[in-house]
Amino acid sequence: ADLNVLPIAMEIFRQAYPHIVVVYNQFPRAFVDTNRDRKEAYTDRRLRKYYNAFHREVSALLDSASTDYMKTCSCKERPFLLDLHGFTKQPSYAPRYGYDVILGTDNRSTVLLKTSLPKIIKTGSLDYSLRDTLAEAGLWVFCPEEKTVYPGHEDEYDAGFLVRYHA
Repeated sequence: ADLNVLPIAMEIFRQAYPHIVVVYNQFPRAFVDTNRDRKEAYTDRRLRKYYNAFHREVSALLDSASTDYMKTCSCKERPFLLDLHGFTKQPSYAPRYGYDVILGTDNRSTVLLKTSLPKIIKTGSLDYSLRDTLAEAGLWVFCPEEKTVYPGHEDEYDAGFLVRYHA
């Protein structure tokens, strides 16, 4: 259902290849929502095995990428996880015509601030570099800061379960 996300995902894939792996949930989120805690992710217990398999795969890929990357790049940096999906409504702080992209980083707590991928990193931190690259392509991007837009209130769409759990 997130067809508008595909061109963005493919451009990121194109620019980051071969330093990228793609994992996706083949079930509609109405059946198995991998971006929710297991208590809210499915109603039919028979679907638990698919939910668990998805998260095991993500964990294994992140662990493997971390090990492989450190071997090939002689550095101690971790890989990053980018969760792409659409959203049905704009946050209350969106500009008049809304955002095309919202970078959910749990107010930057899930972002590795420095990375060694010079091909795609321009400004020294992944979230800001991705924001700038997407903005240069003509997209409206919300990139959270350490502090929320409205003090005392969580930013809307500021990282779902998947990103927070695996970060």
